[in-house]
Amino acid sequence: MVKERIVLASKAEAHCFERVRPNGTVLEVRGTPLPDGGFVTTYSDVTERKTWEENLQAAKQKAEEANQAKSAFLNMVTHDLRTPLTSIRSFAEILSDDAEIASEQRKAFLGIINSECLRLVRMLNDLLDFAKIEAGRMDWFIDDLDAAELLQSAVTSMTPMFAEKQVALELTLPAQAPRIAADRDRLTQVIINLLSNAWKFAAENSGRVRVCLDCQASEARISVIDNGPGIAAEKHDEVFEEFRQLVSANATHPAGTGLGLAICRRIVDHLGGRIWVESTPPDGATFRFTIPYSR
Repeated sequence: MVKERIVLASKAEAHCFERVRPNGTVLEVRGTPLPDGGFVTTYSDVTERKTWEENLQAAKQKAEEANQAKSAFLNMVTHDLRTPLTSIRSFAEILSDDAEIASEQRKAFLGIINSECLRLVRMLNDLLDFAKIEAGRMDWFIDDLDAAELLQSAVTSMTPMFAEKQVALELTLPAQAPRIAADRDRLTQVIINLLSNAWKFAAENSGRVRVCLDCQASEARISVIDNGPGIAAEKHDEVFEEFRQLVSANATHPAGTGLGLAICRRIVDHLGGRIWVESTPPDGATFRFTIPYSR
């Protein structure tokens, strides 16, 4: 550094460079030659400006990544909306053209049509919910709720799906159930989404998912714990971002819109809670969120 400054001074030319002090302060050193020889050297603290520039660059990079993810998402949604529609149309045409089709085959085709319709409804609901939240037009109905009863209801509604895949689903509740302040439908949506993700990544016949309700000092904590493949540490924050998806081991491409966990985060944030994931592959994943108690 000293050698470089001597070289600059010997050239008798204006110069400017930055210097980082041991405490992290960034100084801008500017030398201005005088007509009769010599220099006037000024030192300016530009730490705040450098921090702002770095933050701006980081925000720009994040925006570019989000834009790329959004483009990929739009391509995926276009494909995933077309796929069930094509399937529904094909099987409907078969049923329409062949009146003599065997009853068992007819039943199977109708089952596929129903399944694809439900898949479309889920995707469209995610898109509509996210659009409403982004526009600030989501309707909220905050009420005094029994956390244990709400969890029991959500788990019961998912039991048939877990049983079909032979994945164990357990619910652990405290002796004294807390009362929470939340929107029943939206909170149920969060729980169902977390259970659906756990089901998707659970191994058939050996999968296990546990739902736990714990009473904290000022809030209830709900956990959804699975024994799936887990989520890498660098993905823990990413899974809650819009248009981000993880692919299960037995899937060729992501299922759904990639908005489920982003919507969960927005709902929990609005209700005054927090949501996060804990995971160390391959030992499964634990999604937790908190909701304040009723006052």
